[in-house]
Amino acid sequence: MNLMEYGRNALKVRQREIILINFPFSDLTGMKVRPALVVSSNRYNKNNLDAVVLAITSNLSPHAYKIPIEMHDLDNGSLPLKSAIRVDKPFSVLQSKVLKIQAKVTIAKLKEAKLLINELTDE
Repeated sequence: MNLMEYGRNALKVRQREIILINFPFSDLTGMKVRPALVVSSNRYNKNNLDAVVLAITSNLSPHAYKIPIEMHDLDNGSLPLKSAIRVDKPFSVLQSKVLKIQAKVTIAKLKEAKLLINELTDE
């Protein structure tokens, strides 16, 4: 199946969306549904099979590259648990594997994540 055929049948995610995906256990014995924040641009997402995302965790222990998500940080939707974005945990995911769009973060929250990514990658 080429990209054009695939695009007609797949959910195309948008930047700032919090999606739910199956995420493998570290020992690869199974999977668990986890949220992730889409950070790749809408242009990228439209023209590619995958999307670039950041892991979201319910572990709220302090960490230099973790950004808490509060209810006021969401333009729509909700998260069932208090959560945080892990900007040091980026990965790509096939858009066809997205189970659900759970919520959408504000532009300000995305900017905060991008600033921290820049800090992480600067010398």
